[in-house]
Amino acid sequence: MRNSLFVLCLFTLVLGGCSGSTDSNSEDGGALEDSTTVAAENEATRPAMLSRKNRVPFEKKLDQAPLRFQLSSPNVPDENTLVITASGLETRNDTFQVSVAGLVFDAQLADLDKDGYPEVYAFARSTGSDSTAYVYAFSSYRNRSYGPVGVSELAAQKEMAEGFNGHDRFFFEDGVLMRSFPIYQAGKPTGQWRVITYSLRQGEASFILEPISSEVVDGD
Repeated sequence: MRNSLFVLCLFTLVLGGCSGSTDSNSEDGGALEDSTTVAAENEATRPAMLSRKNRVPFEKKLDQAPLRFQLSSPNVPDENTLVITASGLETRNDTFQVSVAGLVFDAQLADLDKDGYPEVYAFARSTGSDSTAYVYAFSSYRNRSYGPVGVSELAAQKEMAEGFNGHDRFFFEDGVLMRSFPIYQAGKPTGQWRVITYSLRQGEASFILEPISSEVVDGD
């Protein structure tokens, strides 16, 4: 009788141990599955996190008494915008928000048409191997109000746009807005550059920024 009870107890202990092992494996398996899921989620959100981390918003204040302009851009990769606010104008100090191609990196004041009233010029650049430069301008209307300036497309001037393949830049030289780019032929740089001069003129509804001349120079 004692032997029978001993065998029965031993059998019960062995059976309970197997059951505990199975539950433990099940719990471990669940933990492993959860860990894998979290890792996958982290991997999926990593590019977005890197994009936000590498993004550099743009902000700049420009002063020319009695005027003050403040520019800002979130510099997001898609659907980027530029916001400009003003103070010191006699009649209207509006806020403008415009869509921007590329990322804004600089802004400055100038008086391109020499009328004694400043314009605001903001510069942006697209990303990629054939990055393109962009300019966004706002003109003061005799310091009473101000508004966006229209920018003529370079492509509309076929002769001036000949050889264009990006890698351009806008800059001011002696108060004149210039644009330069390396000249390409058959997809390869020729070693020469085209330098374009821009002017600001009064249009029907607003000022217009347009290319008026160009010259070809040898590269450095």
